[in-house]
Amino acid sequence: MRNSQRFSLSEELIQVSYDVSDPETFGREVRALKKAMCEFGIKRARLITWDVEKSVDGVEIIPLWRFLLEDY
Repeated sequence: MRNSQRFSLSEELIQVSYDVSDPETFGREVRALKKAMCEFGIKRARLITWDVEKSVDGVEIIPLWRFLLEDY
């Protein structure tokens, strides 16, 4: 079984980092998510931070409060 076959379409990657204000940290976190997206064939990835909200290279970056208020 290939890695990409282990996940369903409804799954997503989630990474958590309190502070991504340092460009090196921000880049490292986004690169890791992008690599995992390719490796596992997952189309949705989110980086949860304390207070940053934006989208970069297909990775949704959201603050913790917004993530906690989502209805699953």
